[in-house]
Amino acid sequence: MLNQISKEMLVVRPGQNMNMLRGQAADIRGWATSVNGNVSIMMHQPTPVQEADVVQLSEKSGKKVALIGGQFGLMHNVLNQLQANNFLVVEAITDRVSEEQVQPDGSTKKVSIFKYLGLRVLGGGSND
Repeated sequence: MLNQISKEMLVVRPGQNMNMLRGQAADIRGWATSVNGNVSIMMHQPTPVQEADVVQLSEKSGKKVALIGGQFGLMHNVLNQLQANNFLVVEAITDRVSEEQVQPDGSTKKVSIFKYLGLRVLGGGSND
């Protein structure tokens, strides 16, 4: 199981500048380095498949893995700070897929879903 960050730590307000985001990222780094094991730094819970992929990557690399996603300015700073603390930082790779769902009345509704395809190592790491 991944350690899940609190959603409050990820909230970015419109008036925040990059210095503020660096400070917020430092708080996130402090949390991530203080917990044992891999971390999820996203608003939503990772899926079981994502968790399994993170664990496998951590075992293969010998590093703590951080699965990140969210507001770009904050995640940019989180990426830099976690890499400086020897984390392997990854994001989920998804593909947007359209599906047609038949409704009870016989009509068809088209919905888009994001299909998980794996993890992408960020910032010069390797997926090998």
